[in-house]
Amino acid sequence: MKKGANVVLNKKKNEFELDEDYVVHWISNERHCSEHTHSYIEFVYHGSGSALHHVNRIAYPMKKGDLLLIDQGGVHSFESKSNIKYCDIMLKPSFFDKNLGKGGGLDAVLSLEEFRTFLSEIRKGQRLIHFSSEEQKKVELLLQVTIEEQRNGQNATEQMKRSALYMLLTMIFRKMCEPERLSVNHELTEYIAAHFHEGLTAGLLAERCGYTKEHFSRKFKQYTGKNFCAYLNTLRLSRAEELLLTTEKSVDEIIDLSGFSSRGEFFQKFQQKFEKTPLQFRKSKRSQKSVQ
Repeated sequence: MKKGANVVLNKKKNEFELDEDYVVHWISNERHCSEHTHSYIEFVYHGSGSALHHVNRIAYPMKKGDLLLIDQGGVHSFESKSNIKYCDIMLKPSFFDKNLGKGGGLDAVLSLEEFRTFLSEIRKGQRLIHFSSEEQKKVELLLQVTIEEQRNGQNATEQMKRSALYMLLTMIFRKMCEPERLSVNHELTEYIAAHFHEGLTAGLLAERCGYTKEHFSRKFKQYTGKNFCAYLNTLRLSRAEELLLTTEKSVDEIIDLSGFSSRGEFFQKFQQKFEKTPLQFRKSKRSQKSVQ
C-alpha cells in the first residue's frame, strides 16, 4: 500500500507511522493491501468501487459513500476485484491535544471538550457508516478543501485545514450516533439470525431500516417469502429443538434462550409444529435414538 510521503512503514512492527499530526489524501487504482497496523487513527472513505476490508479480522464490505474507522493499533487489510478510489484521513491523537501524545485512540479524542457530547451516544464497536448522496457531496467538499489547503499553503492554511477537518469529524461522529440502518436483504436476515433470541419485533426492525412497519412487512415478505413473525418463530423453534436434543436445560431456560416472550406462546407454537409438548418431544427423540 502506497501511503504517501508523510506516511512511512515501520517494517519491524509492520506498522504505518505518520510524520505529521494529520494527513488527508486520495488513493486510486489499488486492489489489495496486506495486514498492517497504524500508530494513528484512520478513517477510510470510499469514493468509488467496492472492497472487502478487515479490521481485527472482522469483515466490512464497503461501497461508495461508506466510511470505515480503524482505531489506533487496529489490524487492517482489504481486497477488491476492481480498482477503487478512497480517501485516507489519518490523525494522530496529538492533532487534537498535544497532551494526548501517542496513546488513547478514539476514546481519548471523544473525551475532549469539543467532542464530549458524542461520547455517550456513539454506538460502541461501530466502525462502518454510510453517507447518503447529499451527505457525500458535503464530505467530499470538506475533503477537497483540506487537500487543497495542504497543497497550496496559503495564509491561514492551518486554520482552514483544521476547520474543514473538525466539520468532517463532526459529521462522522453524528453519523456514528445514529441508529444503525439495515436494508431488507441478506444483511437483515444475518442480523436476525444473530439476534432472534432478543426482543425483536417488526416495529423495531422497521425503525432500524427507516421504514414504516407496514412497508417493512411488505418488503420482508417479498424478500423471504414469509411474514416476519413466521420467519422469527421458525428460527426460535429451531433453536428450542436444538437445545432440547443436545442439552439438559429446563424448559424455562430454553424458552429464555430461544427468545419466546412467554411460556404460553412457546408451548402453543411448539405443539403446533411438533404435535408434542417439549418434554414429550425430548423423550421420544431420545427413545428413538436409543433403539437405533
